[in-house]
Amino acid sequence: LRELNGFIWAHDFKSKKIAAELGAQSKGRTKTIPVDTALEYIHHSVRFILEHGKELILTKNFCDKQLLQLFEGTSGRKDYYCQKIKIPSNATVKALNIKRYNRNPYSASMSQIRINFSVEEAIDCLVAACYIVIGIFACRRIDEVLSLTTECIRPALDGGWELVFGLEKASPSERLALIGRPVPEIV
Repeated sequence: LRELNGFIWAHDFKSKKIAAELGAQSKGRTKTIPVDTALEYIHHSVRFILEHGKELILTKNFCDKQLLQLFEGTSGRKDYYCQKIKIPSNATVKALNIKRYNRNPYSASMSQIRINFSVEEAIDCLVAACYIVIGIFACRRIDEVLSLTTECIRPALDGGWELVFGLEKASPSERLALIGRPVPEIV
């Protein structure tokens, strides 16, 4: 605008200094993940699910049964009873060096967590691996992946599996009309 005489009036205006004083941060985009890194995430996620998935779920179910038996007729704290849970010995427990059932304290460092890895933390890793695999092969947003149920996976008519989104909102007659996205068996 002519009335502003160009930007001569703003010559001494130090926007970066003012922004720093106010605690403002730049709104930069998240950098694109390099292809090699993305492929490593997928590779390790698939490997983790295949190698440890079934045994981790069996281990958690075994420990949950013990926990329920220990809690029966009491009103104690979970932390106290979790110390009494006997972790089964299997290849996954040995490979992941699982020594306890419940999570480590939030104040624990990563090195402490690695030494005292728990069943609950291993299940968190399995869930994260599943999110990565489902997100990659089904091309869905995280909120859509979080809303999935076991009813959303079904055998495809031509063999293999398909994943159908939004089943919880569909009536039984609409479910037949929904078209699933083909996914590998690991999903």
